[in-house]
Amino acid sequence: ARHLVLAARRPAEGEALQAIEQLRQDGAEVVVASADVSQRDQVAAVLADVADRMPPLLGVFHAAGAVDESRLLQQSWSRFAGVLRAKVLGTWNLHSLTRSLPLEHFVLFSSAASLLPILGLGSHAAANAFLDSFTYFRRSQGLPAVGVNWGAWGSLGRAAQVEDNAAVQRLWTEEGIEMMPPQQGTALMERLL
Repeated sequence: ARHLVLAARRPAEGEALQAIEQLRQDGAEVVVASADVSQRDQVAAVLADVADRMPPLLGVFHAAGAVDESRLLQQSWSRFAGVLRAKVLGTWNLHSLTRSLPLEHFVLFSSAASLLPILGLGSHAAANAFLDSFTYFRRSQGLPAVGVNWGAWGSLGRAAQVEDNAAVQRLWTEEGIEMMPPQQGTALMERLL
């Protein structure tokens, strides 16, 4: 891909900015958009902008997510829904607003948390289980869909937040889960596509 649109709730910073600049230096057109994927109007605005000034959209990679670590009995509905919002509403918004486009890829970044019981991540597990099911839903409609139940990426995402948490590390080790280097993750994504 030589034309990329990166949309996120928060502005890019640090290593992300460096990676974006490197992509641009390598000749890619990179547009950074501010949008909350759970807000349909914001997603529609980004897609309209893409349609106006870029080549046709051929792929969607939905990697948004949130975590609110606590036992289910300690969560309120608003906390639980807060975790679901980006994955569930975001997936639906991206699906419904792009379903008429000739996409080659519609990739949902799920988590091994939907498959492995990890204490305190019930809402995260539910949000990712939705993605797993939604992959089959899209495919049943003849639309492209790939769902990836990622494990822990070393130094990225949720793993970066808990790398120093000895209890989580012990649980992952007991379950046979090792941190995956980012280079391995990108190589796996290539194979999956």
